[in-house]
Amino acid sequence: MITSKTADIPTGKILGVHMIGPHATDLIGEGALAIKMGCTVKELTETIHAHPTLAEIML
Repeated sequence: MITSKTADIPTGKILGVHMIGPHATDLIGEGALAIKMGCTVKELTETIHAHPTLAEIML
């Protein structure tokens, strides 16, 4: 799985999330929610994710 996140440098606000690979459609919802909620990169990395899961790729 390859992921990238695009963020505004001054604010850290997440502007986009890109995923390529197996299960990308299962995981992109978290990125879409982060964008909709106006999350910053810091807020996303501080979110508790279950371990071990594919969702960890968002960290």
